[in-house]
Amino acid sequence: MAKILLVSRQLDATTINLAESLYSQQHDVTVLTQQTHEQTNISLNQNISVWNYFRTWSWFEFVRVMPRLWRENFQIFHIVFTGGDLLPAEVGIGLLSKATPQGVLATSLMDLPFDLKTRKKLRLLLRESDIVTCPSVEGMTLLKGLSTRSLRQGRGLLPPMLQWKDESAQAEIPSELAAILKTSARIAMPFDESYFSEGSEILKRAAVLAVQRPILLLGSLSQWSHSDRRKLEQWLQDLGVSRNWMMSGDLTAGQQIGVLAACDALMIAGLPLSPLEVTHYQVKSLKADCTLIIDDRQASIHADLWKNQKNCWILRREEIQREMRELLQKEHLKLPALDQPLQNRNLFDAPLNELSRLYNRALSQQHFS
Repeated sequence: MAKILLVSRQLDATTINLAESLYSQQHDVTVLTQQTHEQTNISLNQNISVWNYFRTWSWFEFVRVMPRLWRENFQIFHIVFTGGDLLPAEVGIGLLSKATPQGVLATSLMDLPFDLKTRKKLRLLLRESDIVTCPSVEGMTLLKGLSTRSLRQGRGLLPPMLQWKDESAQAEIPSELAAILKTSARIAMPFDESYFSEGSEILKRAAVLAVQRPILLLGSLSQWSHSDRRKLEQWLQDLGVSRNWMMSGDLTAGQQIGVLAACDALMIAGLPLSPLEVTHYQVKSLKADCTLIIDDRQASIHADLWKNQKNCWILRREEIQREMRELLQKEHLKLPALDQPLQNRNLFDAPLNELSRLYNRALSQQHFS
């Protein structure tokens, strides 16, 4: 099978599960990253080589490692892009793949670059790639009209992996917060705003919720200025939702799961979250057995898992305000848990099989070119 260099800035669940899945398909896999697997809580198959050569992903570091990359004769250079700016070493690896005889360049977008038109280096990488994968159907639409060097560029879906078995276990939550949750069922919602703005999508969504139901925002105002706190307090009073509004404060990952277990539902529908962030909250809701409220675009990530009105509530993004108000009128939001344990589901067989097909097609094209 193929000799693959998997390039990722971090050894997260997606990179490790992808590496192990490729290894199980008899590929020879090497992971090039900036941290060792001893520094993470995720175990990695010992037969998969891990090279932690990078610290800053600079041109200097790339030039230093380039001779070894050349000697290894990798057939596939697979870059996992998780967001931000494309770093110099990632650009260098992309260029090296094109200089390698019969080398194949694959790029997996784990974040959706909606500003793709202004991202010259990323556009160049996608243009030169033989294979491009996106986390959702929405991501595929962003690639429409993008010029490519090869008219036979392969494209497919590869969502972020659900880091199930390594998520922090449920932990005891602060007693004051626990007492409040026992007396009033609340809808939880992520909150990471750093200042007050009436135009904030998160604040506007939370205000709509608080009109009809008590809510709990998973976050803290500890970094806010006194002025912004006063503005928020006055804004809530003007809307008449102060009594239904509560912040969780700073919580550990385990405490967040404990809090969600005591809530009616977790609302992320309509929030400006990346596919990685959506996957993160999907896992938390599953661990806490907390009913998830998502929109149709978010549900397209791991689409085989989510069934509307069966194990989650799915709202249409175009009609989200109306459908959310209708949903909140229901007396009970809690839905049954998954019909079988998540870790027993073959959620990633289809996308990984599709990736293997794209690998084989690209390798055959290089062989006959």
